[in-house]
Amino acid sequence: MIIEKKVKNYTVFVKKDGEKYIEIFKDFLSYNHQVIKVFRNIEDTKVVLINTNYGKYILKVFSPKVKNTERFFK
Repeated sequence: MIIEKKVKNYTVFVKKDGEKYIEIFKDFLSYNHQVIKVFRNIEDTKVVLINTNYGKYILKVFSPKVKNTERFFK
């Protein structure tokens, strides 16, 4: 089951047992994460390997040039 959560001004959709992704997203918003490697760093796309309390994860942040919203992908 997919549930909707509000994190600051963002709406995040996760599976029912996806609390770790909410915590990773909160750490990302507060700059509380360790970047291991940067794969892509251009104006509208950032892809990095980060170290979290749950292990290593690939984080991709995409900001469309025509819209003001940002999306967070696991």
